[in-house]
Amino acid sequence: MPQKLLQFLILFLLGTTIAKSQPVITAAGVNPQFGDNSFYNYVISSISNPDAGGPQANWDYSNLPLVLFSDTIRFTLTTGMPYSNIFPYSNIVGVSLNNTYYQYLETNNDKISISGIYSNYSGSPITVSYTPSLPLMKFPMFYGKTYTDTILETDDAVLYDTIFCTSSVDGFGTLKLPNATYTDVLRLKQTEMIAPIDSLTPISFSTKYLFIKNGIHGQLLELDSTDGTGWQAGYLSDFILPIEITSFKATWQNKMPFLQWTALNTQNTQAFNVQRSVDGINFSTIAQVNANAGASYNYQDPNAPNNTVYYRLQHIGKDGQTFYSTTVQLTGSSKQYVVFPNPAKEAVQVAIPSGNPVQLYVYSEAGKLIYHNINYTTTTLIATSAWSKGNYVLRIKDSDGWKTIQFEKQ
Repeated sequence: MPQKLLQFLILFLLGTTIAKSQPVITAAGVNPQFGDNSFYNYVISSISNPDAGGPQANWDYSNLPLVLFSDTIRFTLTTGMPYSNIFPYSNIVGVSLNNTYYQYLETNNDKISISGIYSNYSGSPITVSYTPSLPLMKFPMFYGKTYTDTILETDDAVLYDTIFCTSSVDGFGTLKLPNATYTDVLRLKQTEMIAPIDSLTPISFSTKYLFIKNGIHGQLLELDSTDGTGWQAGYLSDFILPIEITSFKATWQNKMPFLQWTALNTQNTQAFNVQRSVDGINFSTIAQVNANAGASYNYQDPNAPNNTVYYRLQHIGKDGQTFYSTTVQLTGSSKQYVVFPNPAKEAVQVAIPSGNPVQLYVYSEAGKLIYHNINYTTTTLIATSAWSKGNYVLRIKDSDGWKTIQFEKQ
């Protein structure tokens, strides 16, 4: 085989191996989500120059110096956050719990970018906005990808400067940090040039390296040379994925509604409120189930009405955040009882499908037993003329167990 052809085949096979082995970063893999909690350590490092890039790189930052300070970044929805009206395109915000710092992000399947920043760290609120948003990553991300952007920066509603940003994925490989080692990591190099509003000449502003991996929402490590005194480093020390309710269903068990659900990533979960509705719109909490180290939970509802009911879960986070699960519907049992007329005036009657006697109890809204009949039949009328106006609870016991119906007395 001619030597040139052999060299070509070797290079081709090598290139094919690299293409197959390199990671491809996607929006689903790294975009932050509601409920994420990321813990970072920040240091002033002695790095003179970052390690080289390229394919199959080995980046060793396991000996970063002692931590200067730590911070937690909590991701929540933009609505209701300070100055959120300034950043209409933001859909999620990273909140620094230590520094009163809010980074408003725009995330979708194509990119993650910064819409703006609100800071009150010094006691004087500062807002910075970008038009269009300042890109962090454009998806999919892969080795060799390069893109450039031009952005206008506005500080406290005053046009400040123009940013020229060049981004390139310059390597992939293994990253070693003081607390962990990660494989299948991409490195994104970002260089910014700034032209102040009073000058047409761009000047070098910063160079950053972001190390990213699918499954971690954010960066593993950021190296930043912005202040001109050397490279500062911020690396991930821990990461809690958002709570995920993977299943939620309602069935009949022992003649009562039985709810079952499974939840993952409950480190930040305090409890689940079980909520019930008869119309699928208006829900009320009927019980609270505390989170535990396991993934499976259940609750049996002993007081469910005998008609179609709806259930949902309200997640209560340790940080106070709440969100709701999907809604599940459970139809009434096979034996349907009907109270008529409803509302009642002089008397009320209960239709019994089986025709067999049942035990029947009527309670006032305050829980006081008003009426009791252990051999109630369809032909029996219940006089209600002497009862106070209001809502009443009817409890029926048959061969299947207990049923509950609410009705009104006018």
